[in-house]
Amino acid sequence: MKFKEHLIGGIVSGILTSIGMYLYTKDIELSIISILIVIIMALYPDMDIASKSKRYVSILSSIFLIFLIYNNNIYSYAGYATLIFILLPNLFKHRGLTHTIKFGVFISYILYYMINGYYTINVIYVMIPAIIGYITHLILDKHIKL
Repeated sequence: MKFKEHLIGGIVSGILTSIGMYLYTKDIELSIISILIVIIMALYPDMDIASKSKRYVSILSSIFLIFLIYNNNIYSYAGYATLIFILLPNLFKHRGLTHTIKFGVFISYILYYMINGYYTINVIYVMIPAIIGYITHLILDKHIKL
């Protein structure tokens, strides 16, 4: 799959997840956050190659890291989690570990630490959209491994 297909898949999954999040929590802010999480995670598995996905997710993550630095929060667990989120996929070959559900769950937990370092949020409100986005990518690639 190409970037555009993963982006569209992430947007569609994000909208559906956001509707579910709103119906469950009645919180529009969480609904918006869930769309962004799903889209980012629908692009994330291709961070292991030079791609548009890597470029966009790295830029967004770097902006978040700069924001943490600006707020003197870089040495928090959110700062370290952001560095792991950006750098970890570079250690693996394409469609290797980054294209497994186990890695998706692991990196979703890292994403939770990034977000929770700045915005207090229940872990389930990050994990569910993150895993949905990640699995969306794997389904579109027709490449699901446990």
